Amino acid sequence: KATVSVLYWTIMTKVIFIGDTGVGKSSLVHAAGTGLITEEKMQPTIGLEFYNKTIIRDCGSEEKVMIWDMGGYQFYGLVPPLVRGDIILLLVYDVTNPASYDRLGAWLSCCDTLPRNARILATKTDLPHDPQPPSFRGIPIVQVNRSTDILPLISSMLPPPRSANVCY
Repeated sequence: KATVSVLYWTIMTKVIFIGDTGVGKSSLVHAAGTGLITEEKMQPTIGLEFYNKTIIRDCGSEEKVMIWDMGGYQFYGLVPPLVRGDIILLLVYDVTNPASYDRLGAWLSCCDTLPRNARILATKTDLPHDPQPPSFRGIPIVQVNRSTDILPLISSMLPPPRSANVCY
């Protein structure tokens, strides 16, 4: 009697949060990586922090995501080598700090090629702020705050499962 084994390969997708210091990247990354929402103000990230997270797809395959939090201003130069390949780019600005919106163009110019899966996150939307545009240079803007669960957004941006994920 023949048996069939099904193996699921795990695919790793990089999710990179970039933007100015103090816009809320670390709060979102920490919540996505640990599942814990902190009400405390987080210290600015020095260097890079990342979390590994596994998302189970509807088809049953696992998608591993590596969620990167890049420190603010001092890391413009690190962006080009990291923003390559099949990644998800989340560019973050603070709705209460118009200068962080004004610098979105500078952050985008750091990318040699803009990834297919890019979104702009407008953070701190639970605080008083002016109305926000729906997009920036054609990239959709998603409004979030400290208590937003960012994993469904990340999951919706993952590349479709490849047939090579299942082996017989």
